Amino acid sequence: MALKQKLQEAAVAVDDLRRRLADAQRNYDALFRQATSGAKAKRGLPSETPANSQPKHQIPSANKPAGNFTDRIEALLLSDSKKEWGYSGILEKLPDIPTTTIPSLLFRLKNKGTVVKVGRGKWKAAS
Repeated sequence: MALKQKLQEAAVAVDDLRRRLADAQRNYDALFRQATSGAKAKRGLPSETPANSQPKHQIPSANKPAGNFTDRIEALLLSDSKKEWGYSGILEKLPDIPTTTIPSLLFRLKNKGTVVKVGRGKWKAAS
């Protein structure tokens, strides 16, 4: 009888774990859908930094140029219209712009007609 009782207890435990796994998977799927759609998560870990604080790696500067990132990249490329600029060259001149946003901003400027792509990762002001 002891073996049969242990087997039944194990079956109940397995059933409980299956239900918990299904719940966890549903929660994960919901959070993943919210994250990929840009919606705020209803459940999850609280943000580590308050919304009004700046990231630790960015130091506020009084000498920061005015204008948004797109305008500043456009002004940089127009400053020397014959020079071809790579991502690293832009990052050297405008270090406060996040590296990952530079390509998307350049493509916006390309669609606007302000800059042209002249090679792989090379851009210059439109003539």
